[in-house]
Amino acid sequence: MSELKPLVVDVISDVMCPWCYIGKKRLEKAIRSVPGLAVDVRWHPYQLDPTLPPEGKDRETYLMEKFGGAERAEAAYERVRQA
Repeated sequence: MSELKPLVVDVISDVMCPWCYIGKKRLEKAIRSVPGLAVDVRWHPYQLDPTLPPEGKDRETYLMEKFGGAERAEAAYERVRQA
């Protein structure tokens, strides 16, 4: 009987995205939960916000543009903390 090929999982992720990090940790946990499962995880970069300038952007301006202000950003960050 021939050996099974590893399960290939392609992950497209932005290293600056907190949800991508949460997904990475959950994927690692899922893989560990199946002993003997051969998995070939292939990471592919993706930039969620290609409009950001290389030098960055003022945090307050960024939060206003992305979330509509610091209060709404805090609500979004709270969901990340809970996850």
